[in-house]
Parts: sequence; structure tokens; C-alpha cells
Amino acid sequence: MHARKENVFYFDATYRPVPLLQRFVGVKDIKAHLKGTRRKKIDIYNELAYEISVAILSHKKQVLIFVHSRKETIMTA
Repeated sequence: MHARKENVFYFDATYRPVPLLQRFVGVKDIKAHLKGTRRKKIDIYNELAYEISVAILSHKKQVLIFVHSRKETIMTA
């Protein structure tokens, strides 16, 4: 089913009354070696998300993290 063009409203970040900073984080090596141990990709993502969140929250700003699935949301929280 397709919506007719006149019924679709598209908006981007310029529509927001408050600017939104978007940051996309990816991990190159799934079997990354850090501190001499093998780590899972999800562990690396979570550590990066935590570090970025702490830095942003220290400036009294808000953080919203999107992940791939409901299960991952619970694990990340």
C-alpha cells in the first residue's frame, strides 16, 4: 500500500525548535582485542554509549540511545 504524495509530510532536523545532535557509532572489528581479552561487539557498543552519555550528561544535557531490538534495549539499559 502506498500513500499519495499529498498525504505525506516529511520533516527533518530543521523542523525541530531545539537543535538535535545525532551521533552514529559503529564497531569495525567484531572480535576486537582490548586489554588482551576478546570482547563482544555489544559490550563495546555499550561501553561507548556509556562514555558518550556520561560526557553529555555532565553538561546537563539529555541523551536518547537507539538500539536494534527490544532485547538489546533491555540489555543496554
